[in-house]
Amino acid sequence: WRRRPGSGRSTVEAALLEAASSVDTAWLAGPGRADGSGATAAWAVAPPDRAAVAAAWVGDAALILCRSGGLPPLKLSTDHALADPAEAARVAAATGGRAGSPQQTARLAGELAVTRAFGDAPYRRAGLVSTPGLAWVDGGDESAVALLLVTDGALEGRAGPAGLCRAAVRGA
Repeated sequence: WRRRPGSGRSTVEAALLEAASSVDTAWLAGPGRADGSGATAAWAVAPPDRAAVAAAWVGDAALILCRSGGLPPLKLSTDHALADPAEAARVAAATGGRAGSPQQTARLAGELAVTRAFGDAPYRRAGLVSTPGLAWVDGGDESAVALLLVTDGALEGRAGPAGLCRAAVRGA
């Protein structure tokens, strides 16, 4: 697999970025605007003209590549949170100040655990955006057996990525 920057220029990457923007716009125009709610997400597409899968995510939803042959699973996504130095720098640059402090326990505006999400209108001035991270899973990886799209809650359990992959492959 390989991670690509969020400013990718391919047609598939542009479509993933447009999809994220459309979902965010619809969320902010709908009931989510009034209640200030938000969501994280992970999604993937297998373009017919490529031997690869394009994956995208916002927030702490995750993409996990399960592999055979005793190889450990690969987490393709990184959590969009202030604990990531690149995200902290992005938020600081966007807000003209510090992204957080120890008193805020690395939370956006002292409250939100993620720095990218759909909706969450009250946190836009604090640097929240809906731009997804992007990654490609190359079709040449013969060890790949499954691509899991999971919520943050699934990763917080005792099973972790390895347990989730065992369950997914066993159930396939």
